[in-house]
Amino acid sequence: MGCQTATAQQIKDLKGNYVLAVKENQPLLAQAIREFFETTGTPGYPHRTVHESPTLDKGHGRLEERHGRVSDELDWLEPLKLRERWAGLKSVACIESKRTQGEDEYREALPDQFPAGRCGATTVCLANALGR
Repeated sequence: MGCQTATAQQIKDLKGNYVLAVKENQPLLAQAIREFFETTGTPGYPHRTVHESPTLDKGHGRLEERHGRVSDELDWLEPLKLRERWAGLKSVACIESKRTQGEDEYREALPDQFPAGRCGATTVCLANALGR
């Protein structure tokens, strides 16, 4: 399912929840979420509540480490007029991943993922939605 405002509206109209991947097809929202998580906890920026959840998956000779962060404090989207475009948006997240494969500990930095959703900001909600 692509990250489109019409899809979010349709899901909200049907009283459902959603977690949609924000990719470069939504460059303004993707950049805003990226900057939000890059500056969280940085001196000079407002304090934000962020729920965190690290996970570790082993299988098929690989080790994948994920660090998920979720926040429902979305007032920073208001000046950009982004929140009103996404029906029922309640939270945003950032998932950072690293993969190690084989005995050589080959490390591959995977691109960060930026889900946005109509669930509350809990890592349980995010993890369930992403099947992790």
